[in-house]
Amino acid sequence: MLASLRGVLSVGLVADGAPRAAVRACRRLRCASPRSAAPAVEAPPDAAVDGRPSMDEIVNVCKRRGFIFQSSEVYGGFAGFFDYGPLGVELRANIKKAWWRDMVHRREDVVGLDSSIIAAPAVWQASGHVDGFSDPMVDCKESKLRYRADQLFWARADVDGETLGYVSVLESGEMEAEALAMANKMKKKAKKQGELTLTELKDFTEAADDEQSLIPSPATGKPGSLTPPRDFNLMFQTNVGPLSDTSSVAYLRPETAQGIFTNFKNVVATGRVKVCRRRPRAIRPRNSGGQFGLLRNSARNSAQTF
Repeated sequence: MLASLRGVLSVGLVADGAPRAAVRACRRLRCASPRSAAPAVEAPPDAAVDGRPSMDEIVNVCKRRGFIFQSSEVYGGFAGFFDYGPLGVELRANIKKAWWRDMVHRREDVVGLDSSIIAAPAVWQASGHVDGFSDPMVDCKESKLRYRADQLFWARADVDGETLGYVSVLESGEMEAEALAMANKMKKKAKKQGELTLTELKDFTEAADDEQSLIPSPATGKPGSLTPPRDFNLMFQTNVGPLSDTSSVAYLRPETAQGIFTNFKNVVATGRVKVCRRRPRAIRPRNSGGQFGLLRNSARNSAQTF
C-alpha cells in the first residue's frame, strides 16, 4: 500500500510540474515498521536502521523541500500539530483526489458527506464519548515517555516466598517470557538462591497505591519513576457562544463517523443510496511520544465508509 501511495504522490508531483528533486525525495521516503505504544529502547534519532532513512533525515527532507513544517515553529513549535508547505499541500491534494476518485466517483452506490467539525453536545453524550472517551495514562518521570496504563503490565517476583522485587513489561504476545527473563536477571543480580516464582501479570490500573511506587519503568528499569494513572482526555473542549459556562460547552469532533450516523436519514432520502463515504477532519489529542508523526497528528483528515 505504501508503494502504491508513493507512486500516486510522485505521479501527481510530475503532473503538477514539481521540481525533480521533490519527486526523487518523495520516491525515497519509506515508512518505518509499526512501532509499539511506547518502545522501551529506541535507536538514536540520527542513526539509519537497516539502510532506511532515519527520522531526522525524513524530517529534514520534508522541511527543506517545503512538504511540512512544525506548527508555530517560530515560537518554539506546538507538539502534535503541523503545517503543510507549498509542496505538502500539493501532495495532500493528490491523495484526496486519488482517494475520492477511486472510492466515490467510480462507484454508483456511494455519495459524499462533509459534516460540521462541531456537533451538538447531545451527540457525544449519546455516543458515550463524554463519559468514557478517555485512556488511563502513566508517565515516566525520568525518560518522559508516556504509556497507556492498561497496556503496561507488572508482576511481583518471589524467591522461596520472599519478595525479590517487581518487573514491568509492555503488552505483547511474549510478555510472560519477557517478565520471567527480567525476574531471572534480577535474581542473578541479587545473588539469591531458591525457587523463583512470578505472580500473575496485571495491568498498571490494578496495582495498589503502595505497589505503584515499587513497579519499575519499562524505559529505565528503576522503580518509583512512574506516576499514578491519570485520565488522558481524547476530546478537545470548546465553548460556543459569548458566554463560557456549562451551557455553552461543546466538543470538536473526535470521531469521523458521527456525522454519517446523524445524517443517515438525510443522505438516504436525498442521495438514493444506503452507503455513504466521507472525508472529514477529526480533532483528538494524541500521545505522539515526542515523535514527528503525521499518523498521530492531533488535527488530521481521515476517511471512513459505512
